[in-house]
Amino acid sequence: MSIRRLAVGIILLSLSALAFSDSLGDEKARAKQILKIVSKDIEKNYYDPNLKGLNWAELNAQAMEMIDNANSIGQIYTTIFGLVDRLSDSHTMFLSPGHVSVPQFGFEAKAYGSEIYVTKIKKKGQAEAAGLQLGDRIVLVNGFDAERQSFDKMMLFFHALQPVSQLDLVIMRGKSAPQKLSIPAKIISSTTVFDLNNDLNIWDLIMNSENAQKEEEFHFKKAEENDGIGYLAVKTFMVEPESIGSFATLAGKPKALVIDLRGNFGGREDALASFTSHFISEPDNMADVLTRKGKEARKIKPSRGAYSVPMAILVDSQSSSAAEMFARYFQRIHKATIIGDQTAGRVVSSRFFLEQLGTERVVPFGVQISVGKILFPNDEDLEGKGVTPDQNGPAQKAT
Repeated sequence: MSIRRLAVGIILLSLSALAFSDSLGDEKARAKQILKIVSKDIEKNYYDPNLKGLNWAELNAQAMEMIDNANSIGQIYTTIFGLVDRLSDSHTMFLSPGHVSVPQFGFEAKAYGSEIYVTKIKKKGQAEAAGLQLGDRIVLVNGFDAERQSFDKMMLFFHALQPVSQLDLVIMRGKSAPQKLSIPAKIISSTTVFDLNNDLNIWDLIMNSENAQKEEEFHFKKAEENDGIGYLAVKTFMVEPESIGSFATLAGKPKALVIDLRGNFGGREDALASFTSHFISEPDNMADVLTRKGKEARKIKPSRGAYSVPMAILVDSQSSSAAEMFARYFQRIHKATIIGDQTAGRVVSSRFFLEQLGTERVVPFGVQISVGKILFPNDEDLEGKGVTPDQNGPAQKAT
């Protein structure tokens, strides 16, 4: 199933009346303004000025007509999602006007190979009560195929962008026949669901919308307490460079290092550079970023006291963006062994554009846009491909 069909179907199923809706006609007028703003943001800022050869003016005209003919708010905002999704870009997505509730279902799942498995279940949560178990293979979610290339985006919609009140799953357990499970959401109300700012990474909303065990973003083990092996687990690069730089020094004096980037959806490029600086011995160009202005080098410099020991980097199907850049860089220069599953293949330089309509009654919305294509030597592009591990690795978190 294509991402576009998935997005359209999800929005039609789950989009409820927005907080600021007065009537369908008012919402159409508002959506047309939003469409113009989002479209213009993409025209001005997307890294490819040709927008991948799409006839953007014609697509916009079609979208306006579809909004005019829409019979529901769901159809209205599906149109904007669909237009943006025509770019088929991992980091170019529309975030619609604000919601006032967040559903939680009490479980997490991710791809291993081509299949989706339940990896965590919250004790006494909604999923446990419904009978879901660790290791269950998810086949369908609300009628949509659970597939590696679209599962994270599907859950992003169901949890964060357009929340639903129930997940209807079809699962496989061992060699048993497929079975159906319905998991009602635990709804958490809030006046502000998302911190909308220009540093927002929409993919982080997956992690923040439901983290069954509320894992720490950073975890470490000193080599002196772990048989000479230092261990650094990094769940996100969406932090201040100074913070993650300080964290990188906490492995002690290791004979070898394990860097755990499983479940890391990426984050800030300056945080990535700061972290990377602790594992190199000389200045280098990590990768190039192709923008409308041309190629820009992403240069990195070593920090004082940087490690110079063998490294293993753990990745999984959710390791994305900055996490993939870190893994591929050290794999390419033969300074680390990559262990785990094929990474997500979501590697571009992006920026979130926060927008709003109105003055007395403010309607916030936004669009995340890919402003640069990441290229390694020989124009290697990880977008849509990911990092292939050197070894298949552990399914569970290292401890």
